Amino acid sequence: MVQSIFCVGNLAKQEFIVNNKPKVFLSGSAAYTALAIKIANGEVMLISSIGKDFPQDWLKLLINTGIKLKIKKVKNKPSIFFKSLNNELIGKNIKVHVENLPFLLRSVLKMDKPTLLYIAPNNFKIQKKLLEEAKLKLTKSSIALGIHEFDLRKMKQPKTVLDLIKYVCFFFLNELEAKIITGCKSFLEAINILRFYSINKIIAVTMGARGVTLIHNNEFIHVPAFQVEKEVDPIGAGDSFAGAFLAKYLTCKDLIEACRYGCLISSLTVTDFGLNALLKLTQNKVEVLSKKL
Repeated sequence: MVQSIFCVGNLAKQEFIVNNKPKVFLSGSAAYTALAIKIANGEVMLISSIGKDFPQDWLKLLINTGIKLKIKKVKNKPSIFFKSLNNELIGKNIKVHVENLPFLLRSVLKMDKPTLLYIAPNNFKIQKKLLEEAKLKLTKSSIALGIHEFDLRKMKQPKTVLDLIKYVCFFFLNELEAKIITGCKSFLEAINILRFYSINKIIAVTMGARGVTLIHNNEFIHVPAFQVEKEVDPIGAGDSFAGAFLAKYLTCKDLIEACRYGCLISSLTVTDFGLNALLKLTQNKVEVLSKKL
């Protein structure tokens, strides 16, 4: 039986400064996750909304990797655009596209049901609507959810995100996000609170170069990161971890093995700008590096 994953979230254009000049790359949390799933030999459909200025070549690039696309193109609006300003991520044109996602997911789920649905980091209200759509249509599929500091910072009560965990099987976040949604000042305090939400759930908290803390059935374990020589761009590391972890776990059913694989793909993601590192990654290279885990 083919293990399929539907990934619903944002495709975006993102500006990076390369050699002191601005350059725009393909980005978006759902793009990182979908590509990581494909690298792990998973079958994936990417569900997203784009604007009139989204390069057609980028869509062809994703299709050529084997990713299936369900895309709505808003012809009179620009695409989602991100850039960093004073170490803060700035996003534009987001609302018009994220509001398309529940409708897109509903139309896809009428035709087909995945083994697993991954809801990529997004606006809390949109994620809640996507979960409602999933609960109505999916009775046998697993559901996974990712969150991002960018969205949490806009919330008056980020602790309400904890209420969503009961609807999912997998929950992905980083250590800062763990502290934000629990209201804790220390990481250990945050982990202890998340343990209470982990019964029959898998919660993965990424910690950058220090690896990942896995929480499951009120217990937690640390899995070290795969070390790389140079970090160029950390954006997308958590998203690619989620994709690689999920695709691997669906086939091996081993939490630690899936986490190590996720750490490998995540670490390789940060060695170049945007999706460049993942797009250059070959299955042969992954297999060679996997033997070092």
